[in-house]
Amino acid sequence: MRRANLINERAEVLRARGRLEEAAVLYRESAEILAAVDAVRQFLPRLNLVFIEIFHGDPASTEGELLLLLRRAREADQTTTAWYASLGLLVVDAKLGRWAAFDARLDEVSDTVLHDPDAQRLASLSGELAAAAGEQGDRGGGDHRAGV
Repeated sequence: MRRANLINERAEVLRARGRLEEAAVLYRESAEILAAVDAVRQFLPRLNLVFIEIFHGDPASTEGELLLLLRRAREADQTTTAWYASLGLLVVDAKLGRWAAFDARLDEVSDTVLHDPDAQRLASLSGELAAAAGEQGDRGGGDHRAGV
């Protein structure tokens, strides 16, 4: 497990330096090692992979992984991981214009103080997306998914 943690830390350094592809490879390696030892410990590198995609790719593409992490974190009583997954889903809801879901999720995560840089970036990004939608008149009261 120590090896997986060291790999994850190395990935953090690479991500901070903007070397995202290399960081993603190491996060995956760390998650695989941890999954073989302890399913709960793999949450951190998996979240870090999602953060790369949210901040540097397509936030909406992370929804499935975030929902899975949220469900598994809640089952394992991992409240911090569940909170991070919810914060990531807040960005997804804003990106997809699902304002009822955004508002409900915002209530869910708003009681926690944002000390972590990733948490601050997720909160900022969701706010920026919501503000941009409001400026464009897209921030209606409902869920904008087809058939909803």
